[in-house]
Amino acid sequence: MSQVPDRIDVDKAERLRVEGNELFRRGEYLAAVQKLTEALDNNPTDAALHANCAEISTAISEYLDVSWDGEESAELKAAYTKARARRAAASHGSSACVELLRGLEFLSSLDELTPGQRARKANFEEDFRKVNAARATVESNQVVISDDLLRSAELENQLFRGWVESEGPTSIKKEAPERLEAEGWNSVRAALDVTIRIWIFTAWHRSQHLGHFDLSRKMFMNALEVLEWGRNQWPDIPMKDRGFIFERRFIRSVKTIFLETMQESVYRYGPTEFTYEELIQLAEDIVNGVNSDTVSTLPSDMLLHSLAYWLYPKGTALSVLGWTYLQKAIHSSPGDLQRTPTIRKASQYYLSAAKSFPEDEESHVRCLVKALECMCTTGTVPLKQTLSLCKTVRDAFDQAIEIWGAPPYGDTLRELLERVKEFEDKYRRLILEGKCTLDTISGRLPEARG
Repeated sequence: MSQVPDRIDVDKAERLRVEGNELFRRGEYLAAVQKLTEALDNNPTDAALHANCAEISTAISEYLDVSWDGEESAELKAAYTKARARRAAASHGSSACVELLRGLEFLSSLDELTPGQRARKANFEEDFRKVNAARATVESNQVVISDDLLRSAELENQLFRGWVESEGPTSIKKEAPERLEAEGWNSVRAALDVTIRIWIFTAWHRSQHLGHFDLSRKMFMNALEVLEWGRNQWPDIPMKDRGFIFERRFIRSVKTIFLETMQESVYRYGPTEFTYEELIQLAEDIVNGVNSDTVSTLPSDMLLHSLAYWLYPKGTALSVLGWTYLQKAIHSSPGDLQRTPTIRKASQYYLSAAKSFPEDEESHVRCLVKALECMCTTGTVPLKQTLSLCKTVRDAFDQAIEIWGAPPYGDTLRELLERVKEFEDKYRRLILEGKCTLDTISGRLPEARG
């Protein structure tokens, strides 16, 4: 939070606010933000001024700036919880989920909520589902990154004097402590935050949309190197000073995005840029991190927070482990003695992944079906196990389809259910006809159509 100056100049702050709004109206965005920043320096306790700055930032896609201004406003005056909604609207993909969760965390910390705040909290809980579902659009590469968004990132880096175009971690490790001593945490926190977030976004964009996985690797590695360095460099500095990016949960989120990027590379091109061993190592690191970073320290009503920072990363990592071991088995020689044990291991990881996702989550259903597929592929699992899992899939589908029924997830879920039902109907009929028993070894699951 901004430091309160020795003397608050309300009149000067108001004059600068008016000038900033006029600059914004004329399209001079950088100058507008600079004026409003100066206004906040003269009166940082004015919640309305923070909300004004947040609204302008939203209009020019300054989502990072919205995050800071929205938080200042919400901390200064509870009535401005609408700033939290702007944070979510200005974020993208999983970042929006994070902002919604932080809004919920703030509202949950208040002793008593006004009717408006109770409504806002209910909206946040509903929007969490919607935003998480909207990630499908991003993750299926159906979003076109506009030049405006890329220019916005350049503007942020310029405004906060970030290190996006620097020599990377080497420059930051040298210059950040020097700037901290000269200018304090407000300056360094903003510069580090914008640098890391732009690196992550660029790495994801370049890999998913352009196939530049070599560059993506470098940017993710640079980001993680700085995050681990900063956490060790300033271990006892409060989060409000050093920033959220050095929290274990944020670092774990970055590792999860990197893991998904690695998996995409291997899916497209095989284990060339990334190896199976690298996938396994990072996935296990995420799972171990979740297991050692207990969720019990969270308030009991912060379920969504635990989902975003603990359960979803763990579930994702476990599913990647299942996928990786399955790929290793598929690409092994038919006579490899480790082929069947490796597929069994893949099945176990998929089952563990399913348990990490809520039962009404589409990922829960997908992982159950992949586990079933692996079981059937081994040629060693009896029908009493696979048919029992079929029932579990059907029960999970009934819950998930209520939320994930729209395309593209709904179509995928229905296709998965059809494969499971075809398998189940076939073997239950054979059992009734006396042609097999529950101890009969399961055959393969029907192939996916299309």
